[in-house]
Amino acid sequence: KPVAVQKKTIIQPPTAQEVSPLKPPPLTKINQPPSETQSRAMVYRLIQAELVRHFQYPRLARRRGWEGTTHIEFIVEPSGKITQIRVKKGSQHGLLNRSAVDTLSRINRLKQIVPGFITAPIRMEVPIIYRLQ
Repeated sequence: KPVAVQKKTIIQPPTAQEVSPLKPPPLTKINQPPSETQSRAMVYRLIQAELVRHFQYPRLARRRGWEGTTHIEFIVEPSGKITQIRVKKGSQHGLLNRSAVDTLSRINRLKQIVPGFITAPIRMEVPIIYRLQ
């Protein structure tokens, strides 16, 4: 009896090179600056792309088979700088939590953000998932 093989589709977030600099649209009566929701969505996509670039699975955690999800909270300043990074909800492994904070710290600043795109600091939360394959 033949066995059906199921193919997996893997969707990767865009690379940093694929994410172009974000420029606010010109201010006119018709074309208003991006809304807070639009700015937040674009910043979230930039964060995801940067996380892919800077992510490192700790060697010890891989050897021991540790997996988990760490929810990190932080603020993106209008300049693109990432500040006030903290673990909002940690995994059961402190090493994974520290690694998640370190990953966001390595990003430091979203260089694609130009002045005027964000008018006020944006508080964000992202999950960083550690899963062995």
